[in-house]
Amino acid sequence: MVGKFKIDVNDWLVATWQKQQVDVSYISSYHIDELLVNSVKAQWINDSLDMLDVLERKLKEVNKKDLIILLVFTLNRSRRKDSVLKWVDDSCFDKTDVPPEFYLVRKKYNDFFSYIEERSQKIILENTFFQMKEVYYMERWDHGFDRYLWVY
Repeated sequence: MVGKFKIDVNDWLVATWQKQQVDVSYISSYHIDELLVNSVKAQWINDSLDMLDVLERKLKEVNKKDLIILLVFTLNRSRRKDSVLKWVDDSCFDKTDVPPEFYLVRKKYNDFFSYIEERSQKIILENTFFQMKEVYYMERWDHGFDRYLWVY
């Protein structure tokens, strides 16, 4: 279960939605340690997925159907290309200190979603808690492959 919030989540959703009415490309994001009072690396996976569910429910409650929450895991760097995952556990990001990040994006921001889909590959993870989500694996070369999982 998700712990106490550092911010008012409803305020974040409404404020972001209002800004996106003026600028469809406006994106707001928070790392999990900016959202939760007690964010522990050993709990990043469970807390992030719980938080994703909470945020999706809150979006429905405030009736912001044109917004979508994305969860991004920054994974350990790799020296090998196409180090695609089949399973996610703590060892996938034990060498990085970047906490999972939540993006609040307007569904109509096609350039953002095209960027993810063009530079990623859709994957299916064996973890049961990812099976109801769209998951994309992305990697970028920077003296090693920076790797990300996009979940929504």
